[in-house]
Amino acid sequence: MADVFILGPRSELEALSMEDAPEDNGYCLSAGPIDRESRAVLYAQLSGLFIDDALAHEQYDHSIDDQGPHLFALSAEMVTSMAAIDDDQNELVVGDWLASEPMGRHDLELVDVCQFLFDLSHFCQLAIQTPELGVFILSEG
Repeated sequence: MADVFILGPRSELEALSMEDAPEDNGYCLSAGPIDRESRAVLYAQLSGLFIDDALAHEQYDHSIDDQGPHLFALSAEMVTSMAAIDDDQNELVVGDWLASEPMGRHDLELVDVCQFLFDLSHFCQLAIQTPELGVFILSEG
């Protein structure tokens, strides 16, 4: 299963079970082949942190089951940074991100990654506008 970003209230995601579909508990955005290591590059790019330190922007929340999947909350700082990416910056940010070694392994098209970041940025904007919502990542890893 690809990692999935979920825009939803923490209270509903706390009750998420193995039988539940993530889209029943919030709006979902598949990360496709963009794994945690690849996302860390984006977080580092936006925060100015080293890649290993930037991983802290995905904060462990809880596991759905003993073996996973696991739910991570995107840090408030990263939600704010991503929400601030406007349409003009999107392609520049994605161009730099795609030039990284982890993203280069995925053979992704600029237009597809621009759309992913555009959608994720809008998730973050909605989370800021609606305080009971958060941005979460459901991950097998």
